[in-house]
Amino acid sequence: MNKHSLIKKSILFFAAAFSLISCDKDFNTIGSDIVGEDYLTMDRETFEPTAGYELTGAVQTSNLPVNSLGVSYNPALGTRVSHFVTQAKLPVDAPDFGLNPQVDSVWVYIPYFSHQDGMESDGVRRKFVLDSIDDFLDRTTQPDAYNPTKFKLRVYENGYNLQTFDPGASDGVLRHYSNEKTTKMDPYKRGTDAAGNVVVNGDPLNKNASASEYDQFFFDASERILFRRNQNGEYLEASGNTALADQNDITKRTVVERFTPGIWINLNKEYFRKKILNAPASSLVNNNVFTEYFRGLYFEAEANSDGYGAMAMLDFAKGYIKIEYSYGELGDHDNNPSTPDTIENKRTSTRLSLSGETANFYDNYASPSLNLTDRLFVSGGGKGSNGNGDGAVSYIDVFGPDGPDDGDVPDYLQQLRTKGWLINEAHLTFYVDEQQMHKPGQSEPLRLYLYDSKNNSPIYDYLSDGTTSMLGPKFQKAIYNGVLQSQPRQSSTEEPKGLKYQFRITEYVKRCINKDSTNYRLRLSATESIANTNNVYYKTPNGTPSTKYLPAASVMSPLGTILYGQTETLYPEKRVKLEIYYTKPD
Repeated sequence: MNKHSLIKKSILFFAAAFSLISCDKDFNTIGSDIVGEDYLTMDRETFEPTAGYELTGAVQTSNLPVNSLGVSYNPALGTRVSHFVTQAKLPVDAPDFGLNPQVDSVWVYIPYFSHQDGMESDGVRRKFVLDSIDDFLDRTTQPDAYNPTKFKLRVYENGYNLQTFDPGASDGVLRHYSNEKTTKMDPYKRGTDAAGNVVVNGDPLNKNASASEYDQFFFDASERILFRRNQNGEYLEASGNTALADQNDITKRTVVERFTPGIWINLNKEYFRKKILNAPASSLVNNNVFTEYFRGLYFEAEANSDGYGAMAMLDFAKGYIKIEYSYGELGDHDNNPSTPDTIENKRTSTRLSLSGETANFYDNYASPSLNLTDRLFVSGGGKGSNGNGDGAVSYIDVFGPDGPDDGDVPDYLQQLRTKGWLINEAHLTFYVDEQQMHKPGQSEPLRLYLYDSKNNSPIYDYLSDGTTSMLGPKFQKAIYNGVLQSQPRQSSTEEPKGLKYQFRITEYVKRCINKDSTNYRLRLSATESIANTNNVYYKTPNGTPSTKYLPAASVMSPLGTILYGQTETLYPEKRVKLEIYYTKPD
C-alpha cells in the first residue's frame, strides 16, 4: 500500500500495527513504501551508501532487562542455544522452618510474556497467546495447529558465584559475557544423587519431573490452575471438607490460585529439604550470606536429535521457587499447662525469588551454507555467525567513504552542501535477502535499530520521534521506523516474507549538510525493544573505528537477518539505498 503523506503514513502504520502481535514470527504488511504521491511535487535523488558488517565477539550479558532461554534454529543463520543463570533470594532474613520440615512439593515458575485471548470451552480455563517466542514451525506442513517444538531443559543449582565487584576493573564492576559457559558454569553446576545430596555435575534437579518438564520441554500456552484438594488428592467442594461427587467436572472445582502460562518445573524435593529447609542458621542470616550458600539456579538448554527448538524471552525477576512443606510446632496445644508440650504438624510454604544477579550464556553453531559475501549481517552480540559466539552489526557511511574516519568530507556530501536544497525527507532502506531468509520455518526480527556509532547513542530522528504505542516497546518510534515491511500471506500455509526495513534520517542528513562534525558512521542492529537505548560492553573492543559498546536490546534479541549489501550484482535495485526528497530554491 502506498503512503500519501507523512500524516497518513503514521495513521496507516498504527492501523497495521494493531493487527500485529508482539511475537516476531508473525507479521503483516505495514507498507511497501514510506513515501508516495504527495512527494510528486518534489525532486528525488538516490545514492548508494558504503556499508558492511563487523563481528561482535563475546558481549556482556549480565543483568539484562529480559533474558532468553532455549534453542533458536534458523536454516540460513544456524543454531543458537541460550542458557541462563540467576541468583535466588530469601523472602525474609533468618527464616524459621520449624521442627523436622518435610517437603511436600517444590517447583520453579517463570511467567511468559502472553495475553489473554478468550476462554477455553470448559468455561473455567482462560485461553492465552504466547508472545516473544521463537518457535521453529514450518507452516507448509503445520499450517494451523500449534505443535510446539521440544528441546531438553536441565535445571541445576548454580555453583559459580555471580559476584559484581571486580577490584581489577577501572570501574570496579565484574561483568559476565556470552562465551563463558564452559569456564564459569559447566565445571561448578550442582546436581543431586539418589539421596538428594549435593553433587557437582550430579543429576539435574528436574530429572524425575515429567517429560514435558525435562527432555521434552516446550513452551506451553495453557493456563495452570491449582484446585482445592484433600490429602488423598481428591477435588473438594467450596466448603473445603467434602470431596466432589464428580471428580471429572472441572466446573465444580474450587480454584485456589491461577497462573498465566509460564515455565513450571517440579524439582527434587529431598534436595531442597536438605539444602534450604535444613540449612545451617548461619547461612540464612540475610541474602548477602544466603546467595553465597545457595547461588541460585542454572537453566541449561539442549536441542533434541532433530536439531530444532524454541526460544523464549523471559523476565526471570518475576519468577520464583516455591517450597510447600509440613513441619512440627512445639507448644501447649491442649491448653493445659499441667501436661507436657506436644508437637503439632502444620503445613505452609516459602518462596525464593529469582530477582538477583543474572547472566545469559550462548552456544552457537553457524549454518554450513552461510555465505555473507556482499551481504549485511544483522544480529545482536553473542549470536552465531562463525560458531564461536560471534554475532554482528552492520555499519553504514551514509554519504560514502572518506568522512567518518579520516576527517575528509565525502564527495557526495560536499555536493549536497553546494546545491542549497531544502531537504524535505531522507530515508535509508535495507532489503532482506529473500534467497537466504525466506526458507520454511524462519523467523525474522520485527525491528532493527539504527544508531550513531561514534557516540553509541540514538540519532536525532529517533530522539525527536515521540510516537508511542499501546502494543508495547517494539512499536514505538513509528516515524523513525525500522519495522519489518512484508508482503501479506495469501494463505495460512504460506510463510510471511519480509521485504525491507526503512528508516527516516531527515534530521541526520540536514545536520550533516550543515556541520562537518555530525557526519558520524551509523550502525545497524536487531533490537528486542526499540525503547531501550542502553548499552552493554564488548568483551574486546571491536569495529572500525573501535568501540567498546553495543546496544543492550540487540543482545536481548534472539533473532537475526541477512540484508543485501552495497555491491549486489544480481539484484542491484536491492542495494542499500539513501533517498533524499528535496525542494530546489527559487
